[in-house]
Amino acid sequence: MMLKEITIIFSLLMVASFADPFNEFKNSARGQVNGTDDNQYNSNQQSGKVFIPVEDLVTSKTSQGMVEVDGAVRNNNTIELHDIEITGEFFDKDGKSLGKFNEYVTQPSFVLKPNEKHTFNLFEVVNHNRLATTNITATGDPVN
Repeated sequence: MMLKEITIIFSLLMVASFADPFNEFKNSARGQVNGTDDNQYNSNQQSGKVFIPVEDLVTSKTSQGMVEVDGAVRNNNTIELHDIEITGEFFDKDGKSLGKFNEYVTQPSFVLKPNEKHTFNLFEVVNHNRLATTNITATGDPVN
């Protein structure tokens, strides 16, 4: 957990320290998105989390060489969800993992209603020049 906090702080410091933080270097690596397209309650029975599809996924390079991940999640279930979490892994051209991440992309009080869409924007410390593919998934917790 401490490594995640250090990574987030380092990422924020890197972004804040540059006047021109982003290059327009879009679509350099398209994600392999895992999700479901039906309107069923798709859950991981052990964790209670519900899988939801990731849409409009784009990874791009920042001027510092970090990876920016933009996309959206859509609640294709019939129940309301909260605590939306994005989990991902980056791979090089040989399939070797460059790093993993998991980030919550909603505030604690946010509720994603059925058929609603929520956009997200994340920054990850990964060598963009080695990045070939990504594997991104999203989950949410059912609102009780």
